[in-house]
Amino acid sequence: MQEKRLTHLTELDGLRGLAVVAVMCYHFVHLPEVSNNKWDLKFNNILLSGWIGVDLFFVLSGFLITRILLSSKIKTGYFSSFYIKRFLRIFPLYYLYLLLCFCIILPYSHTHLTGTEQVKVTVAQHSEIWFWLYLSNIKQMINGVFFGAGMGHLWSLAIEEQFYIIWPLVIYFFSSRVIKSVSISIFFGAMLLRISLALYNVDPQLIYVFTLTRIDALALGTLVATLAMDNYDFSYGRIRFTLAISAILSVLLLYFFGPRAEHHPVMYTIGLSVFGVCFALTLILLQSKFPFPGRFLFTNRALVFFGKYSYALYIFHPLVRQVLLKFFGYPRVVFGSQVPWEMMFIIIGIGISLLVALLSWHLYEKWFLKLKTRIPLSKVKLPDPIKTVL
Repeated sequence: MQEKRLTHLTELDGLRGLAVVAVMCYHFVHLPEVSNNKWDLKFNNILLSGWIGVDLFFVLSGFLITRILLSSKIKTGYFSSFYIKRFLRIFPLYYLYLLLCFCIILPYSHTHLTGTEQVKVTVAQHSEIWFWLYLSNIKQMINGVFFGAGMGHLWSLAIEEQFYIIWPLVIYFFSSRVIKSVSISIFFGAMLLRISLALYNVDPQLIYVFTLTRIDALALGTLVATLAMDNYDFSYGRIRFTLAISAILSVLLLYFFGPRAEHHPVMYTIGLSVFGVCFALTLILLQSKFPFPGRFLFTNRALVFFGKYSYALYIFHPLVRQVLLKFFGYPRVVFGSQVPWEMMFIIIGIGISLLVALLSWHLYEKWFLKLKTRIPLSKVKLPDPIKTVL
């Protein structure tokens, strides 16, 4: 097995940018309805569909991590290199956010909160240890409701971190043929588990945040990366056709079964799989040189810019939302519609979130990333990877 050099794909930055913008729009438009205008409802439903950006993040994370692991499989310090780089990229900002929330913001915010908000803060504080251990999604599953107080969105980061612990072992000890089989098995296994739980009337909130029912999107990303690294001969014409079909199905699912995943069993069972397949097919086209009409969208400078700072944007924007709600209050009707107010709220919210992300990157995050070249990697000899067995 020869070492493979990776090239930076600008399109993936744009894809990441689209994902974080969709998620931010979802959270910033998650407001009380004070207008009876039917067009307001349609507008809200479109933006409330932005939660699927999390599934796009999952597919993209599975792809990027597997690509990195496969390219460094024969290098010395395979495990130490991966975990040190992940630690420097993920932990500093995540734990800074926890420190800000649990040590400063939540303890001193009670006097400015309503009774319902105080309950949410108390629940988050009583679950603090689960956040520090990257298990907040499990605690959220046990509680049966999402955390409030600017903490609920961390469930997806918990799933990714749990994946990062296990997946390097799979890549190291097994051949690409086995890795592809494992990825396919995980995809269908997670989908079938969701269907089984839904048939037993398990709470949709539990299904939505449980690691084993959400890991199929990550598995799709790992499958695409493994096929690409093996130089698999994709039939790009068929890929593009299948992408068109899956995109149409995705739109129909969102239209007929509601913008929220938990609104209908079809959405939180088969629907999640359809969205994942759609994103995986998009990824196949973007990482290739095959002509793809949608490529221009993902090389757009604005989306690429958002993609560069997507991690901090994702971390901080719910907190920005909470602060802005205290400042602006609930939506107001302007000319018979609350859309103008909501657009103002979204633009200001994304703008402030971007400012916070820029400060986070230049004053904090990038200094940890510079340590990547300064920390000596372990030279411990590990067992040879399994290349042909199984």
